[in-house]
Amino acid sequence: MARIILVDDSPFITASNKDGRSCLIDILEHDPHARVLMVSAIKARPVVVECLTVGAKGYVEKPLRLHDEEFCTEFRGTIEMALSD
Repeated sequence: MARIILVDDSPFITASNKDGRSCLIDILEHDPHARVLMVSAIKARPVVVECLTVGAKGYVEKPLRLHDEEFCTEFRGTIEMALSD
């Protein structure tokens, strides 16, 4: 079983013609205890709130700036918080 699942909230995920929020719902219907982090360039607060309300354990904004120490610290904290649930 996966410890954490990252889902890109792109408008359409090509293989399934679903957006990330639809995938989030499908994952949680299959496994209500799944720890899902959304990864998205969409920064609109209502989208973030909706994903967290549906059951995402966190929301990380793209681009993933893995060379940026502050971003990495925040990202690590988000993952640790999701895993501690």
